[in-house]
Amino acid sequence: MSREEILHNLLKMLKEQGIEVKKE
Repeated sequence: MSREEILHNLLKMLKEQGIEVKKE
């Protein structure tokens, strides 16, 4: 997997857990 795919998967998991992701 590429780095972008890993980051995308991490963000998806966080969202599924109800954690809000803030982009700076």
